[in-house]
Amino acid sequence: MSGVGFSSMERECIIHFMEYKILIAEDEKHTRNCLEKFVPWADLNISVLDFATDGEEAWNMFSRGSYDLVLTDIRMPRMNGIELCRKIKSANSRIPVIFLSGYSDKEYLFSAISLQVLQYIEKPIDYGEMETVLRQAVAELENTKLESEIRKAGHSDLLYKLCSGESSQDISDSAIKESFPDLDMENNFCCLLLTWLGPEKDAIDANYIIQYFKQRGIALVAAQKSSGEILAVLSSHEANQNRLSQEILAFLKDKSNEFFITLGSSVPTIRNLYQSYSEARKLQDKRFYLNIPAFRRIGPEPPRRFGEGEEALSSFSEIVTEGSKIKLCTFIDNLTIKIRSKEDTEIEMIQDLFINLANILPKADSENAGPIKSDRAEMCWKKITSCRSLDQLLEYLKEETIKHFEKAEKDRQGNQKIRQIKQFIEENLNNPDLSVQAICNTIYLSSEYMSRFFKQQTGESPSQFISSRRIEKAKELLRDPEMKIYEITDSVGLRDSNYFTRIFKKHTGMTPREYRNRQLK
Repeated sequence: MSGVGFSSMERECIIHFMEYKILIAEDEKHTRNCLEKFVPWADLNISVLDFATDGEEAWNMFSRGSYDLVLTDIRMPRMNGIELCRKIKSANSRIPVIFLSGYSDKEYLFSAISLQVLQYIEKPIDYGEMETVLRQAVAELENTKLESEIRKAGHSDLLYKLCSGESSQDISDSAIKESFPDLDMENNFCCLLLTWLGPEKDAIDANYIIQYFKQRGIALVAAQKSSGEILAVLSSHEANQNRLSQEILAFLKDKSNEFFITLGSSVPTIRNLYQSYSEARKLQDKRFYLNIPAFRRIGPEPPRRFGEGEEALSSFSEIVTEGSKIKLCTFIDNLTIKIRSKEDTEIEMIQDLFINLANILPKADSENAGPIKSDRAEMCWKKITSCRSLDQLLEYLKEETIKHFEKAEKDRQGNQKIRQIKQFIEENLNNPDLSVQAICNTIYLSSEYMSRFFKQQTGESPSQFISSRRIEKAKELLRDPEMKIYEITDSVGLRDSNYFTRIFKKHTGMTPREYRNRQLK
């Protein structure tokens, strides 16, 4: 088809990823070993190298396998190379065959003229000549496969142009007939779209699905890798389009659970195909709401839209405040069921709802009260807008909910531990032996962990907290004019009045006496 083809870069990419399989029939072990060792198979893009020890074994292997190229000796037991070549050409006339022959085998070669043998190489083998002949064979294979890819691309381009609306009118009837000679253009047609929803690494090979469609008699099939979809055009002679779609669904379910099929309505003539394609494409938006795998076709159902967003946010906030993880997860499940039944709702609206739901959680944390940090809000937005289905949104919100309650429990336990540490300090402020180690011995934590944990929670180290509490208690006692300085020193767990005076002035800027005099004025 004119105007259809690949750029030089695309051609190089196609050729780069072509790999070939060769079957070698040779009864001499030494020759087999030398062929395996001295021919640069990888450089020739030959990835599979299989050996047979005679013609009959080679034919059995060829019948069971799929080979691109055959290299065979002429003289072999059970079945010679001429007979093997005849059988191979009868099964597939396009398979290139190369003969290995001794000088005395030349009379056999006259029998091979009608078999269209690519080349023959005399023994003893010149491996430079062998590489040249193989490169010639691989070049011909590349040209054949490239032509096939170009034809496929042309058919795929044409099919998508027919589905594109106005541009489809620019395609001549002769161009359609040239690509699809068996097509009855005046038939009724509908578009079936299949999209892959799972991780790319787990995707089913598109060629595998296309071959299955063609086995079912569906001739018009194309794949569009950029959008991850396969397009099949069903004609009216396909007995029951719904039944066929369900059979395809059942077939693919055996392979994976990560796909979605939609079917547009039946339209008269191939020129109206864009109407059915548009419907099938619009239906694809509903995959966001569905448990996959699933099948949908166009129908006269009234629009179903979700309109309970404000109520959902209010209820969610109340349950978060209540603090019941089980109740909140149940609420999320029930909300998802409601949303799933409203599959005509704009996806952006549901995403906005889930963003607002997710942002209620950090607001409920006492330490996060107030505006949500911008980096967290942006991360939440990116995560939710990247979700490809309602199920993924559900999973994300549940994960955030569980994290929220785990953090709340951790904070509760942390606060309880901090209260325990502070209580111990208060009760032992008058003890001169009060220290970080003494605290750790009581609450069974290592001094390193306890110091780090305490500072994370309070902003100061345990030693700093002890000093500040001693100073605060000393301030209270200094307000009593009857208490002596040395008595106050003992009451806050310090042994030396001079040391007490020094640290008190360091904290307050005044000596204990100066502080007392100012307080008693």
